Amino acid sequence: MRKENAIYIGEVIKRIRSEKGLTKEELAHDSELDRSYMSDLDTNKKGPLLFTVFKLAKGLQMEPK
Repeated sequence: MRKENAIYIGEVIKRIRSEKGLTKEELAHDSELDRSYMSDLDTNKKGPLLFTVFKLAKGLQMEPK
C-alpha cells in the first residue's frame, strides 16, 4: 500500500477524539494511558498494541471493531 493512501490509526484516534470534544490529556486519562504516549499515538509516532486499542475504545466510549 502506498503511504499517501494509508489511513493511520493516529489520524482516526485524533478525528474521533476531536469529534467528541476531548483533549489528548482527557483521552489519555479516560483510557488509563500516559499523556506522552497519547501524544505519540495522535501524531503517528507510535502505533497502539491491541490491548491499547481496547483501552482507547473504552476512553472514547466505543466498541472496538
